[in-house]
Amino acid sequence: MGAFFRPAPNTPPAQYLRAIANLVDNPRIGQPMTDDGLRRYVIPRIPFSIVYRVTEDHIEIVHIWDQRSDPAKLGLQEEAAAYT
Repeated sequence: MGAFFRPAPNTPPAQYLRAIANLVDNPRIGQPMTDDGLRRYVIPRIPFSIVYRVTEDHIEIVHIWDQRSDPAKLGLQEEAAAYT
């Protein structure tokens, strides 16, 4: 985000940045969703989750999911049932 933009502490952009920093420090902090390595990290204080996968050398963010929406829209039918 750089020196020119610093989000207010409790706004969604600040929460996203904190959540991503948490994932960098603790890649396995999220709840496992699938056998192929997808995980879900609930972003505190806002109704969003980060769906991601940890590989050997990076974290791949697959989706920022609005938890108020239908879990089936993630395309993970089996796993969606667990989050309804």
